[in-house]
Formats: sequence, C-alpha cells, structure tokens
Amino acid sequence: MTTSAWLITGLFVCFTTATGFVAVMLWRMTPARFNEMDKQLRLVSPFNGDVARGSLRGFATAPVALAFLTAMVVLTSMSAYRTSVGGGSTERLDSLAFDALIAGLVFLVLHVVVIWFNWPRWFSPAYLRHEQGVWAARRTSKGRDRARRR
Repeated sequence: MTTSAWLITGLFVCFTTATGFVAVMLWRMTPARFNEMDKQLRLVSPFNGDVARGSLRGFATAPVALAFLTAMVVLTSMSAYRTSVGGGSTERLDSLAFDALIAGLVFLVLHVVVIWFNWPRWFSPAYLRHEQGVWAARRTSKGRDRARRR
C-alpha cells in the first residue's frame, strides 16, 4: 500500500476510535451531563437543536458505521495495491470491501432512523428511551399549532 493509503487508513482508524469513545461516554453519563453536552453541541451543530439531540441519542450506531467504512477503505486500498503490483486475483478483497460498504451504509441509515423516529429504542441510552424522535415531535407540535389557530 502507498503512503497516502496508510495515512488515510490511520486517520479513519483514529476517527473511528474517537467516536467509539464518545459513544461509550454517552451511555455512561448522567442525564444532567447529557443535557449539558447537548447545549454545547447546539452551539456548533449546523442542524436544528432537535436533530442535534437525536444525533447524540443515536450515537451508538455511528462508530459501527465508521468501522465498516474504515474496513472498506482498507480493503479497497489493498485491492488497488495488489492490482498495481500484479499480485493476483482481487475478487475476494473486492467482495469484502463491497460487503463492508453495504454494512456501513445500513448502520448510517439506522443512525438516521434513530434520529428521526427514536426506533429501535435499544440503540438509545436508557435515560433517553422515553423521548420522541424528531419527526414525531415536529408532527405533534404542528398539530398543536393548527389547533391553536382554530
């Protein structure tokens, strides 16, 4: 593998490790500490506050998705290196990279589902399972606004 491929792989591994650490930290913290972290994230997040809170609520799926995408990058780099050297068939590496890509995308979609619907609830920490997802919260608030206007 080339130097740039090793560098990219190292950055992906570091980022995946950091997000895994944050996910474990989110599961272990108290609700008061979570609310404090949520306020800090709202200052820097480009999304609405509800979406930022939902992203923190479903953060358990993000490191898994990043791990699979990291594996895809590593396998694709190894396949490209093997092709450039002429080291033989790369079909197995390519199929593993494709499988890692599909698994990573599934977990990214699952992360979005947790943000929008807070489902499945076991991906959220126990102290956040009672919350509604962003979609349900927005839908009920629009219903209340319509009732007030009448």
